[in-house]
Amino acid sequence: MTTLAEVLSQYGPDLDEGEFLADLKAKLAAVHRDDGPGLTIGELDFLESHGGPDARAVVHDWDPVAQRRRRQEVAAGSVQSVWAATMSASEVAETLGKGRPQISRDLKARKLYGIRVGSQWRIPRWQFVNGAVLPGLDGVVPAIPDDLHPTAIEGFMTTEQDELSGRSPISYLVSGGDPRVVAELLDGLDR
Repeated sequence: MTTLAEVLSQYGPDLDEGEFLADLKAKLAAVHRDDGPGLTIGELDFLESHGGPDARAVVHDWDPVAQRRRRQEVAAGSVQSVWAATMSASEVAETLGKGRPQISRDLKARKLYGIRVGSQWRIPRWQFVNGAVLPGLDGVVPAIPDDLHPTAIEGFMTTEQDELSGRSPISYLVSGGDPRVVAELLDGLDR
């Protein structure tokens, strides 16, 4: 059986096993905490009686253990996705030819977008084009809503937007687009 340490050393040598496990544990614990009492017998009976054939099928086939397992798989996939789509501050420093302290300052000043995982910063890869910071990024990052999941932000930045003439925010910025327009769109995501 392959261990987590072996996988991380092969596919993410900069990833810290302890930080990765702590993040995974937190996400799985949140799934476990979110388990509500479920539906009462009366509620289930009502759905079966009045919800039509689709509701009856769902009530009949519903398995709380399988539901929890699916939620745990989604949480674990989310952790894996975030870690795979990001770089460490050291990797970013190497990519940009800067010192690690400068990357930390850029993160704190919100010139770069980062995700705090334990004591470590993870920095999404979408912010870099051809070994350089995405043009106008320092005007966009302050507008990123704090409560949006990193995958939602990546999805927004990489998806064509009607307001940007059908271009993604990344391609819009690369072509010299105004970062304030992207910032306004991001601000609208939080409403």
